[in-house]
Amino acid sequence: MPFRGRSFALTSLVMILVTCGCGPSGPRKYPVSGVVKFKGDPVGEGTVSFFSPKVGSVGVELDIDGAFNFESSGGLEEGEYKVYIDPPSPFTSPPGPGGPPMTKPKEYLNIPQKYRQAATTEFSVVIDGEKKDLEFDMKP
Repeated sequence: MPFRGRSFALTSLVMILVTCGCGPSGPRKYPVSGVVKFKGDPVGEGTVSFFSPKVGSVGVELDIDGAFNFESSGGLEEGEYKVYIDPPSPFTSPPGPGGPPMTKPKEYLNIPQKYRQAATTEFSVVIDGEKKDLEFDMKP
């Protein structure tokens, strides 16, 4: 009988450790929001992405006012990020039989090429635990 008691105690201890865990998993994230502009005007289409070698790229859609918010995804991890802006995908589904002809993809002149890649963008930001409300104003 003493063995059964030790077995029960050991099983109970394992169950407590498994169910308690060590708190929230993963690195802590911080709220980040802001607006993307081109020559002072909001960019109402596309995606703003934050890149770091540690995290990779994390992006969120811009709204009609050029605003973005990472809070719904939990925010961003602490660190230094390059910030780049992608226009919406130019690819569309071909029209069905008898449908309208395909149109030329829209050009997004309000998102200059240099801002479309982490390697060439001029924008960077440090996420350091404080709430960030950012503004990125692209120039030609």
